[in-house]
Amino acid sequence: MIIGIFLWLALLFLPGLSLGELLGVCRKGSTFREWLAYPFLLGTALVVCVFFAKNFLQFPVQAAPIILTALAVAFLVLNRRHQEELTSFPKPSRTDIGLLVFLLAQAVQVGLHLTKFPVFPFYSGSFDFQAHVRLIHAYLENPASLPASAQLLYWGVHYLITLLITVSTATPDYVSIMVLTRQAMGLLTIISTLWIYMATMRLFDDRAKAFLATMVYSLAAFLWFGEVFNSGLFPSFYGLMADFLLIAFAVDFLHRKTDRGAIILLLLAIVNALLSHYSAVILFPVIAAAGLMHSRQNQTMQRGAILAAALAAPLIVGLLVFPGLLSSLLSFRGEG
Repeated sequence: MIIGIFLWLALLFLPGLSLGELLGVCRKGSTFREWLAYPFLLGTALVVCVFFAKNFLQFPVQAAPIILTALAVAFLVLNRRHQEELTSFPKPSRTDIGLLVFLLAQAVQVGLHLTKFPVFPFYSGSFDFQAHVRLIHAYLENPASLPASAQLLYWGVHYLITLLITVSTATPDYVSIMVLTRQAMGLLTIISTLWIYMATMRLFDDRAKAFLATMVYSLAAFLWFGEVFNSGLFPSFYGLMADFLLIAFAVDFLHRKTDRGAIILLLLAIVNALLSHYSAVILFPVIAAAGLMHSRQNQTMQRGAILAAALAAPLIVGLLVFPGLLSSLLSFRGEG
């Protein structure tokens, strides 16, 4: 399973790094923290997109790692065509070292928590956790079928866990899926330390605020570990993290000058959020309205209109492809 974890991290990082270089977010002059955060951010979104496309293109689950590797190579080739040499990793600054300390603190806390509660559904008797494990197990047994519309709410984290299972074991059973699910969520909570910093920087453009937000997230993690791990609410954790990243990149899109990186980051954040949590259905109209109001006040209506269209399009397509999605969401919220 250790090899599987390294392969999983590589399949997140390397395609994201190649795409980040192509888009210019990982370029000469970027900081060390950007070279760590953006590849994982882009990589997780690419995994979600690849597995979602699988539902329609009907390729086997085992082909996903090959497709992600091919994407990494393709982005690398395209990048080489646009520049003579690849940019190198920058040296870490004092801020980067501080961020790495928070990353290490988060990793230590995750390790200690999962050592104390090695198989947390047995510890808490969590219905939610076991339900999600059953959904992932059913998806692996019949990956050609589209999940019910209600399951669309948590596809993002299910796809990421499915990728780890695919590269870790050839014959997944219920127990191995539980263990790998725990490992995937532990790693995602560690990686999210980088995302918290980058998203806060995008929102406030203030290094001190971003550093403070990251410190609170990292050092206070033991307060919410029980909710994320023991209660089985890990899909909501990842979904709300995807929502936070979407807000950050929507704000960044409104403030940045037109370039390909901003719009691609926004589109990937939209797809990732929509496929990761039901709150996106409510969040999308709110962001679109706020974006239009901001653009009107700053006389940049074109960017506000592009943002609103980018948010509206997947919702409309989703309702057309899944006619019962809206009623399912309303009944889901009513039951919750």
